[in-house]
Amino acid sequence: MKLSQDKVAIISDDDLNRRVRTIRGLIRNNRFSHEKLKELQTEFCYLHREAEIREARREAHQLYIRQLRHNSRTRGA
Repeated sequence: MKLSQDKVAIISDDDLNRRVRTIRGLIRNNRFSHEKLKELQTEFCYLHREAEIREARREAHQLYIRQLRHNSRTRGA
């Protein structure tokens, strides 16, 4: 289940979100040794951070597009 950082960067959003949900569920289940739980928590942090980065990038791009459209309308008027 563990992915390298390079592979995390290229998996689809759907796969990333599915992995985040799966690992969150495994952590909540808490039926693992201390070491395994620590490993799952670390993996969760990497995946969750990647999801946050992608969401922030998506929001920044949407804002950029809105501003671009707004600027093109105000220049044309």
